[in-house]
Amino acid sequence: MGISRACAGKWVKRWRLPGDAGLQDRPSSPHRSPNATPAWFIEQIESWRREHKWSAQRNHRRTCQYRVCDRPANCQPTPDPARRSGQGR
Repeated sequence: MGISRACAGKWVKRWRLPGDAGLQDRPSSPHRSPNATPAWFIEQIESWRREHKWSAQRNHRRTCQYRVCDRPANCQPTPDPARRSGQGR
């Protein structure tokens, strides 16, 4: 058949339980996502991008300020590149 025994067993099990309907494509999205970013904050990020033309890095800094960041370990303040080099803009 060209597939592993485990894969074949999974498909046979799907076919035996609900019949032909079990062989239909299934969505790959999760049933629930408890750590998902709140919808209100996604709208806020999209408005920042549209209104202010902010980059992803700047939006990430804002998410850290609002404590909604998905990577809190990366939320250390990063200095502005102009300040780091000692030159103003």
